[in-house]
Amino acid sequence: MSSLSVILITKNEERNIRECLEGVSWVSDIVVVDAGSTDKTVELAKEVTQKVFVDAWKGYGAARNEALAHCENEWVLWIDADERVTPALAAEIKSAVASGREDVVGYEVPRAAYFLGKRIKHSGWYPGYVVRLFRRDAGRFSEDRVHERLEIQGKTGRLQSDLLTRCRRACRSEEEIPALSVACEAAVGICEDVFSEDGIP
Repeated sequence: MSSLSVILITKNEERNIRECLEGVSWVSDIVVVDAGSTDKTVELAKEVTQKVFVDAWKGYGAARNEALAHCENEWVLWIDADERVTPALAAEIKSAVASGREDVVGYEVPRAAYFLGKRIKHSGWYPGYVVRLFRRDAGRFSEDRVHERLEIQGKTGRLQSDLLTRCRRACRSEEEIPALSVACEAAVGICEDVFSEDGIP
């Protein structure tokens, strides 16, 4: 699709990257900014797109804005490696981009999270609407190292199909333990990522 770009940031996502990119293989402009992976993430990403940029980690906001700077098209979809764009969501995205609506600069997408193969439906996790599709000239990410947010100027709409999200594993190797640990929310029994102060993925 020539009017849409996809951006994602990665580090050591060889378990996720192929399936993630397969879900957006219909997009002509895919940008990956990698924070120095030591596994096969970069190699696998280059099987799908040549726009893979490896750079020192500066934080989530800076990395997403770097990816945004490499986009060619009017509309941008931002995703993470542990997320999946379903055929139903892809169809909605294509329709939204092709609609030509001038009054809308972005679209919220519901996120369906899965943990241990089961969908999380409560505790505020669903639908968890977030603007994931937006006009490139109307949005930019905050420069926060963690918990970055998309700052969008204008009216947004809402899509109905889910973006699938898998809860990440806590540590992929002993070397990553200092940067990533696990916190269990006893009240809801949900396992979530906890990052270091430097926001290393």
